[in-house]
Amino acid sequence: MSRQSSWPAIPAPPPLAGHGRRVLTAVHFGARAGLLARADTLALAVLILVGFGLRLGLLGRFPFHADEALYGYWARYTWPDDPLFLQVWPDKPPLFIWSLALAFRLFGASEAGAQMVNVLASTLTIPLVAAIARRWWGRPASLVAAMLLALNPFAISFAATAFTDPMLVLAGTFGLAAAARGWPLWAGIGLGAAIMTKQQGLLYAPLILAVLAFAPASAREAVSPSSRLAGLGRRLGLALVGTGLVVLPIVYWDSLRWDVAPSPWDLSVRHYGGLTLTHPADWLGRLRAWSELAWYLAAGRLPWAGWALLAAAGLLHLVQSGVNTTAEIPGALWARPLRWKQLANFYRDLPGRRRWPGTMEPGPFLLLVAWGAGFLALHVVASVQVWDRYLLPLAPILALAGARLAAALGEPWPANPGWRKSPGRNPLVETLSKFLPRLTRPGWTVGMLLLVGLLGIQPARVAATGGLPIGSDHGAMTGLHQALRWLQQENPDGYVLYHRVLGWHYRFYLYDPIRHGQVELRWYPSTTYLADNALKTPHRRKFLLVPAWAPQPDLAARLAMQGLQAQKRLQAGNFTLYELTQPPRPFCTWCLCRDPGAPARMPFAVWSGPQLSREQPSP
Repeated sequence: MSRQSSWPAIPAPPPLAGHGRRVLTAVHFGARAGLLARADTLALAVLILVGFGLRLGLLGRFPFHADEALYGYWARYTWPDDPLFLQVWPDKPPLFIWSLALAFRLFGASEAGAQMVNVLASTLTIPLVAAIARRWWGRPASLVAAMLLALNPFAISFAATAFTDPMLVLAGTFGLAAAARGWPLWAGIGLGAAIMTKQQGLLYAPLILAVLAFAPASAREAVSPSSRLAGLGRRLGLALVGTGLVVLPIVYWDSLRWDVAPSPWDLSVRHYGGLTLTHPADWLGRLRAWSELAWYLAAGRLPWAGWALLAAAGLLHLVQSGVNTTAEIPGALWARPLRWKQLANFYRDLPGRRRWPGTMEPGPFLLLVAWGAGFLALHVVASVQVWDRYLLPLAPILALAGARLAAALGEPWPANPGWRKSPGRNPLVETLSKFLPRLTRPGWTVGMLLLVGLLGIQPARVAATGGLPIGSDHGAMTGLHQALRWLQQENPDGYVLYHRVLGWHYRFYLYDPIRHGQVELRWYPSTTYLADNALKTPHRRKFLLVPAWAPQPDLAARLAMQGLQAQKRLQAGNFTLYELTQPPRPFCTWCLCRDPGAPARMPFAVWSGPQLSREQPSP
């Protein structure tokens, strides 16, 4: 069944006769298609630059979060000192740590150098999402997807950070893009890179493998059911090979450390306690907590209202498209009810499937929705920490789903004579054409981009200025840089620095002074231990940096019990710097004082026998 276009007819060239008319017609449509292609490419480049600019604004603006400082310390330690991590044991796969180490070599060992890795990773995810949308749903959808991700406040907030998640999303999106293109080897490489970036990369496996398995069969594979099954096995096998190309060398590298250091996978289980199902009574509370974080995927009532209207209109189109797809494509996997017996040999039941590229089939959209819903449900029912960065993989999925819904609004609606008298027409386009007679498909695309931009520009601006409470630190570490600079400037001969909650920060920011022995870090479990340890080191200057969000109310009392005191040296932002000193003692008659240059002499006799000279050896 053919679908009628809802768009006004393209102006035809002047009428000519014979061969000349055919040539000019081909030139006319070819030139117009080339112009549209160049315009789409230029628009995509502009969107990528806009996304890069929004992500670059937070570069080096805030101090590191504790986890960021730890990753930065691992990266600084691995390159010159310990490439096998024999003394420092990370609980994350090494791919991201190695990337940070390379960035430190290129950009310098600084916050901006570490954050630049994720700024580039987040920016590169934009064209990958556009490529996926274009492959599945055409050029208009690709531009909408690129704009949705470029303006996504969640992605912007996590771009200028040193967390592992932006690179995880880049690798997983690359694998998905390769699977959409029908490149199973590269899809496996992307999946392997995601797994070796962070353990959560395993969650991309169902989506990438499903896209490869349900992808339209090639002409060679469509000959017979056996050839389709063979094609399925070949694609999945190549994906497995690609995954092994990334995973196996890193596993071999890890095996070289097993006699001395634990594997990152084993260590992560020890630190996080494994993954278990939570009690059903806790699911509602966890759903509420995750929903509060998921709010920042759009970060505003107006954007979420726009999403709701877009979803309602787009889903209505998808429902109607599903009816039409059933009539036109009787073998489509997405249009027929699946039973377990059919699922076992579904390739045998698919004699003729239409190809995905450039079509409005709901299959890829349903895969994205199913994976996103499963991803969120897993975080609700499993014992996953409720941390904002764990939701970052949903940002490109949301952009792709929104692009599909937006593109559907401009497509011809399927025939349904019982519901509408003009089958194949889009009522929304018909209504707009009454007020905009020259409305064309490029004009519709521009209109959708403007609408998305108007809804998303304000949340994107707030995120680009650090106004959302997600991502890296946004104020808790204010003053840390100033306090550490004061310590370095005022104590060139070295000092002791006690820590309880800032050890990872000290190891990154004071890496060189600690490495050269200028700074000695000492961890203390309690203020009682701190006072006792400080009393035993009277010959060195000792400092304690106390954040406002981790006060030590009994510090003065515990120090006084040991005859010590905390002198305030600096107040910087949320931090107070104390020097632990011993106050001058009053004169005592029984204390022994001597000239440091005089020979050592005991104040009382310890030997009652004959005196031994220095030259006489002791018996």
